[in-house]
Amino acid sequence: MKKLVPLLCALLLLLCTGMPALAVEVEPTIEFEINNTYHARICTYTFPNGGVLYFAEPLEEREDIIPGWSLYKSENLQGEIVIPEYIEGKPVSRLHFENWPNPMGPHVSCLLSNPEMTSITFPSTLREIAGVSVNADWFEGCSKLEEIIFTGDGPEKLDRYFFGSIPSLKRITLPKKVADIAGAFESHYYRSTGLESIELDPENPHFVMDGQGILYTSDMTTVITAIQGAAERKTVTLPDSVHTIRWGAFAGCTQLERIFGGNSWIKGFDKGEYTYGHSVVEQCPALNPFQDTYGHWSESVVKWAYDEGIMNGQSSRTFSPDTMVNRGMACTILYRFAGLETDGDNGAASPFPDVPRDAYYGPAVAWAAGENIVQGYDDGLFHPADSITREQLAAILYRYASPLGEKNGPGPELGSFEDAGDVSEYAQEAIAWAVSAGLIQGKGDNRLDPQGLATRAEMAAMMQRLQALS
Repeated sequence: MKKLVPLLCALLLLLCTGMPALAVEVEPTIEFEINNTYHARICTYTFPNGGVLYFAEPLEEREDIIPGWSLYKSENLQGEIVIPEYIEGKPVSRLHFENWPNPMGPHVSCLLSNPEMTSITFPSTLREIAGVSVNADWFEGCSKLEEIIFTGDGPEKLDRYFFGSIPSLKRITLPKKVADIAGAFESHYYRSTGLESIELDPENPHFVMDGQGILYTSDMTTVITAIQGAAERKTVTLPDSVHTIRWGAFAGCTQLERIFGGNSWIKGFDKGEYTYGHSVVEQCPALNPFQDTYGHWSESVVKWAYDEGIMNGQSSRTFSPDTMVNRGMACTILYRFAGLETDGDNGAASPFPDVPRDAYYGPAVAWAAGENIVQGYDDGLFHPADSITREQLAAILYRYASPLGEKNGPGPELGSFEDAGDVSEYAQEAIAWAVSAGLIQGKGDNRLDPQGLATRAEMAAMMQRLQALS
């Protein structure tokens, strides 16, 4: 009855005077009960708009749970939510979340599935975030959540997947003394791509943020995450001390083209190994990961070859565009171009004793030999490590294209090139076709350089031009 008195007074004032009543702040409803099954006291904290928080505290002190209330469940949270600091004089000290793949296992939802919540502020009393997020992220289903604010020093550790799968997340204020956020920005499903600001206490000794909006460990060896809202960002420069980029760190940076600096980037699970490639590139479609091609004439064709899965780097950051192509490598690239490579592909046995079946080029050489695209030497060997000349590469592509009907018309006269006489007799037709089709273009001084060794960059360019004939 006491709760109704202010409301009745306001209504009478409005009816009698016609004057608008002053707004009356309605306090949350707090109820308690004992749950003997879990040996806990339960607090149901209901906001005036119907949102509900559920807290629990053990009936007896436990060494494995810090003193105070644990938030373990919520329902129908709407708008800006502020978690209380104290309930009955006891601190709200813990968040608890469990989500196991076994449907019969424990499922403690905590803040899961509140699609109308736009902001959440955690109390300064919060000391621990404890969870088992096996197949769900902490805020999964909170599709309108834009802001997460920690107001105190703790907790020191943010649980893995804490910030994952929040499509609208824009602003984060981290705990002042947070020390471990290694997996907090990772996700089971997808990263937030609109993050505009991360507020880090300047006195925090564990992390540092640079002027590009990139969050690092304090020793500048690991990129934790980056502000995603810089849609115009095309380049990033990392300290040479960086050796790790956490999975999804640059998710949403759709215009990012180049990453300068850094050392060996290894974080990102891909085909059973930790590699740089897909951990970043799959989420940044414009990115060329190979720093040694930046400004090189082949930069765009190298990215094309990498995106198409035709060519890989020689390390996580290097493509070695001016390195010579060898015979095994050329067969492998063409094999991939033909769409024949599959995971775990051992292919047919090669006819050449020096081509092991389990070598990376083994299935490709066996296929190319079977299709009469390549041949061995007089000694019966293939010599896969031998470099390949430009005319030899033209001949290989000519033989590949012939059954496909991709030989477009007669070739031009080669006499217009200063070194046309250097073309071997067996390669005359192939070189003429390659020049006519635009696969091979003259070098400086009107030279074809048919006896020059073909580079990885040149083969990437030729493969792109071959695709254009299809």
